[in-house]
Amino acid sequence: MTQRHLRLFTVLFIALPAVLASAAEATIEVPERSPPRQDLIDSRDTVRKAERDRMYMQLLQQRQILAELRQRYSEQHPDVVATSRRVAELEARLREQGLLTTPPEGFRKDPPR
Repeated sequence: MTQRHLRLFTVLFIALPAVLASAAEATIEVPERSPPRQDLIDSRDTVRKAERDRMYMQLLQQRQILAELRQRYSEQHPDVVATSRRVAELEARLREQGLLTTPPEGFRKDPPR
């Protein structure tokens, strides 16, 4: 055996099993779980509120655009149809989250004829 082989043999069959045995006997202490940090909870609420506000703003913008389009075009016009669909999608998302239960006062889903 060469010197290199002897060192490899020593590491693989003598030193490594000793290290593994001592590692197996070691205990790992798991720290107790701390309560959630209030600042993180507050930041999650802030994110939710920001998302809700963004969706409300989009809804108001799309409703304004829809009102302007309805003054110029019929209900079958592609722009009116697409904008109506976007308004309906935003309303549905807000309803799913419990943020929109009834249409706002003064808003008519069906346009006057």
